[in-house]
Amino acid sequence: MSCYRAEPMTGTIAIANQKGGVGKTTMAATLSHGLALRGKRVLLVDCDPQGQIATFLGMRQESVLFDLLVATAACAG
Repeated sequence: MSCYRAEPMTGTIAIANQKGGVGKTTMAATLSHGLALRGKRVLLVDCDPQGQIATFLGMRQESVLFDLLVATAACAG
């Protein structure tokens, strides 16, 4: 009798486009939601300076990753 152990499937999906208004936030939120509904563990990171993913998901926006990156770069420079 042999045992089969499934390897965990991990991956990264990036949705990027320099042009505004092309549906990046909508696509990211919809894709993340669909994967979560299928039992996948999802981490959604919004690098947009506007940080609209929190608003899209009905959450309160406290600070955005962009602010952290800019502050860190200013401290390092």
